[in-house]
Amino acid sequence: MKPPLRLKAETPEDLEVFAAPLQDAIVQVADMAYLPKNKRFALSLNRFRWEEIDPATGKPELGWRYHRTTSGLHFDSVLNVQSKNISQSNRSSFLNLLDLKFEPGEDGAGTIVLIFSGGASLRLNVECIDAHLVDRGAPWTTKNLPTHEEGDKTGEQ
Repeated sequence: MKPPLRLKAETPEDLEVFAAPLQDAIVQVADMAYLPKNKRFALSLNRFRWEEIDPATGKPELGWRYHRTTSGLHFDSVLNVQSKNISQSNRSSFLNLLDLKFEPGEDGAGTIVLIFSGGASLRLNVECIDAHLVDRGAPWTTKNLPTHEEGDKTGEQ
């Protein structure tokens, strides 16, 4: 089994590296928080371990088992957060993260867009890119390989 991920992003290219292991991560609305005094947006998610899949075959490198793990993801230097199609009143609902993108602004600032299935998205307006992804728990097995609609990755608001 591959070691736990510990990634840091400071550039748009770094964020592109985040996108692959975060694809199809599951997050509960209750496990997301914006802390304006700290300029931090944080979430806990169940990440599918894509790094264990053989790209040539689409099958697990180590036998028949797929794995998920609990991961923490946070963004610092966040000025504000906007959501689309995410109900804060239904905190027990789950979202499937499909992609994340960076829309550059001036002097390193910009917007990080988290794109979820079903047309949901979050827009984090940031002073700069300062993101961290850390696996926090032991992986567990799952029989399911995530699937999704390719056209679901627009993130338009």
